[in-house]
Amino acid sequence: MSSSRIKANGNWLTWARKMSQFKTSDIAKKMGVHSEDILNWEKTGEIRTSEVKKLAKYYHRPPMLFYNENNPVNDYENITDFRTINSLEKTELSPLIIKELQNAKNKRENLIILEDESEDFIIPEFKLSIDTKNNSIETIAQYIRERIGMTNAEIYNLKNSENALNHWIHKIEELGVLVFQFYDIDPVDMRGYAIYNKKLPIIGINKKEFPNGEKFTLFHELVHLILNDEKISISNINKFKITNEKELICNKIAAEILVPTKSLEIKLEDYNNNGIWKDHHITALSKSFQVSNEVILRRLLSLKKISKEFYYSKKEEWEKKYFASSANNLEKDKSKTKKKRKEKDKKIDKTENTYNSKKATELLRKNGLLYTKLVLDAYDSRLITNNTLTDYLGTKLQVVNDIRKKIAKENLEL
Repeated sequence: MSSSRIKANGNWLTWARKMSQFKTSDIAKKMGVHSEDILNWEKTGEIRTSEVKKLAKYYHRPPMLFYNENNPVNDYENITDFRTINSLEKTELSPLIIKELQNAKNKRENLIILEDESEDFIIPEFKLSIDTKNNSIETIAQYIRERIGMTNAEIYNLKNSENALNHWIHKIEELGVLVFQFYDIDPVDMRGYAIYNKKLPIIGINKKEFPNGEKFTLFHELVHLILNDEKISISNINKFKITNEKELICNKIAAEILVPTKSLEIKLEDYNNNGIWKDHHITALSKSFQVSNEVILRRLLSLKKISKEFYYSKKEEWEKKYFASSANNLEKDKSKTKKKRKEKDKKIDKTENTYNSKKATELLRKNGLLYTKLVLDAYDSRLITNNTLTDYLGTKLQVVNDIRKKIAKENLEL
């Protein structure tokens, strides 16, 4: 069976290689063949199933993708022609960022293929649309707040930032958006990203960020989707120095969603500080709205409660602290990982249930509730096998069972 030849779609083979930024000579060397063989597979689709499986491993794609009769809709240029949050164009992405974007697109493609192949598998449409050109920042922000049920009472009931983050993620997933959280990239390099599609657009947010920082990134990227922004939007640490008009709009709307002007003005009536803003003043406001200090600083600037000089001096001070703490945390993470691996090897038999439960929590964040439930629905409807299920969710069956338990226990619904 492994040596049989089944006609593959050469366009997908070419697409996957380019998306992985492999030259034909590079992938040929890994496969132990000639460059001409790679080009011939891509041209004719004549390739052994064993070779498809090997390519799928290198390209980080499911093997069945290469037998899809429909041709790829996203081209290679769309992944490299991206903006950072400070509007600087980059020509190269780090391997970790490329892998994260690949994985995100791969998950979406899994669902699109399932919908194409089954009449009973239906993907929800993206349910957020407003004229962004002819409406004010406040109107757009209020529209989004209403669509996800964000009221002051709701925010208060969520108690803490982590609960609030998870709640708003689920609300945004209800709009037909895939929301993935990633763990392996330093926030200095990427805080988040957005990939627009008419169906199943994608938002990615960095789990190494504090929940309040993740929350701002979540709504910033959501605005990119509402703007039908077809370029991949990637956010990094330099979110203060922005000249691109679209990025400015996304920041302003995200800030207005999280800290509405009217609500902030009411809060500011309690502050009789003669225009002198100490860190504890800003921190108190950030706790009230469950946002980061940076968001409050930006909102104070927009309301002309602080000067531009104060704004830039404070953001420079915070950026230095952020970069320093980020570097320290990276080293701590490395040492913790080594220690955990040793402990895991010793205790894995005794703590397998705990390990599976923690892994289930992590995978729900990485895959998102919407993606996870659609994959489980496909499995329960017998559209995919055990192997495909574990491949799509990136884990073993025992952990899949814990994922189901967690969804049921927390009564997570879309």
